[in-house]
Amino acid sequence: MASEYLKWKYRNEQPEEKHGDTGRNWKNWFHYHKWFLLAGVIVLGMLGSLFSAMFGIGKTKPDLEVAAAVSVLLSDEDLHSMEEQFAHLAGDYNHDGKTVVRVHYYRLNAPDHTPENDDEARIYYASEIQLAGDLEECGSFLFLMDDPDRFQRTFQILSLRDGSEPEEYTDASGCTVHLSEIEGFAEIPAAENLYLARRRFPKTQTVKHLSECETMWKSITEHVIRKVMKTSREISS
Repeated sequence: MASEYLKWKYRNEQPEEKHGDTGRNWKNWFHYHKWFLLAGVIVLGMLGSLFSAMFGIGKTKPDLEVAAAVSVLLSDEDLHSMEEQFAHLAGDYNHDGKTVVRVHYYRLNAPDHTPENDDEARIYYASEIQLAGDLEECGSFLFLMDDPDRFQRTFQILSLRDGSEPEEYTDASGCTVHLSEIEGFAEIPAAENLYLARRRFPKTQTVKHLSECETMWKSITEHVIRKVMKTSREISS
């Protein structure tokens, strides 16, 4: 009877709300789970970076790629100057509102040179691997070389200046132009010892913006040939 009476007596009273419980519960939850949250944030950040690298998200895509496969040392200033000059010759092939050229520097070991230490050997090895990837993926259309004959014998990848395939790959005859002969490059000191050529492509592979790149290359070779012929006439006269 007493319990029934108490239920009837307090039938209209509501339990007192504890307004501070929500805040305390959240603090307790965060105290025990904060490391899981931190780990989740780190994992999401790593996944975001991975997807950005895989799909080029947020990166400026170049209109033209050039491979500098040389045994000589090129400074950052040399590479930047070359990129600027090539940008004057190229165009906005991917229609993003700007012309961007990327020169990839692959430091190759000279045939008569022995690496002085393990660090130097690793640099050469890494460059060879990166160059092999560039060739496999058809990334670069143009190639800068200080020893084009050796490069052609090793990789057999250069086409003749008119884009056709050489009959033999014993040297780079008919493939190259001297970089310093191209308009704007004579002011770059490193250009004096470098040669430029275009690559050939397997039937199933090609570089991006091939038609535009071939038009640019034709313009380069025609300019150099006219310049060389003019110089020859001046000397003979």
